[in-house]
Amino acid sequence: MCSCGGALKVQKSQTKKVVSLAGVYVARRFVSHCTGCGRVFQDPALRRWVAHGWRTAWDVLVFVGRRLFQDCRTVGQIHAELLGRDVPVSASQIARLGQKFILYLALAHRRATPRIKRAMALSGGYILHLDGLHQDDAPALMSGIDGLSRLVLANVKLPSEKAERIIPFLRNIQSDYGDPITCVHDMGTGICKAVNTVFSDVRDFIRHFHFLRDVGKDLLEPSYRTLRSCFRRHAFTSRLRELVRQARQRLTQPTGAPDEKLAAIVWRQMLLGEKLGPVMIVYALSLWCLQAKKSGGGYGFPFDRPLHAHCRTRRTRRS
Repeated sequence: MCSCGGALKVQKSQTKKVVSLAGVYVARRFVSHCTGCGRVFQDPALRRWVAHGWRTAWDVLVFVGRRLFQDCRTVGQIHAELLGRDVPVSASQIARLGQKFILYLALAHRRATPRIKRAMALSGGYILHLDGLHQDDAPALMSGIDGLSRLVLANVKLPSEKAERIIPFLRNIQSDYGDPITCVHDMGTGICKAVNTVFSDVRDFIRHFHFLRDVGKDLLEPSYRTLRSCFRRHAFTSRLRELVRQARQRLTQPTGAPDEKLAAIVWRQMLLGEKLGPVMIVYALSLWCLQAKKSGGGYGFPFDRPLHAHCRTRRTRRS
């Protein structure tokens, strides 16, 4: 029934082919008109599955977006994965779906701003973490995150991290969410000036990590540079790898044992005589030294110092 009280009658039906993760199917939509006022109504049910004018369903859009931006897959990898699911989507379509995913995500985030603000207010406020990501002279991606809920509040691409560029970004956050409880950021001059301008009455903190990193570079970089030059001059890594190759050849030659069983052979001394015992020790300790270069927690220099760990492992081996 129409709001005027007239009955709705089917005027026509439309069909179109839809591509979804469940397969390719033909969808039919009915268009009705009111016998009283003449208004035309379109069945909204199909919009929940596919947008107007699209042939690709929403589930494919979300699948492509998550693979691109969460799993860091390439367009070619996603294309191969969709073909394996019998979903015929071209590489160019995947690229366009990725752009649409970002657009819809930004629109959804903007519409959710009032709800995010209410949720943070119920938690007692928010702690604004600020940081800019850039490489060399490329534009910086400035982001603001609530440290309590871990929600991304806003991000924008800026030409540089100068204060006059960051201030409008902080003004928008202030307009959408109000003043934070406190601000946390690195020691960049632009961020410090912008925060002091926009949030002058808010407590301001510097990240412990950035402080220690800057101080650590000043203290450790000269000696670490000397250690790096020493390693390169004597080609320690190349010589250790050559030692590993020679030991592997001697270990596998008499028995024909495959490489994957070398660990069991080394520690249990299976199928080998006493003459190869020193070779096994050299092989194991060389691999141990090489593995030290991959040590660290992923925080970068000066927290992770793989060459120092490599050198320390060599001293342990000699002792």
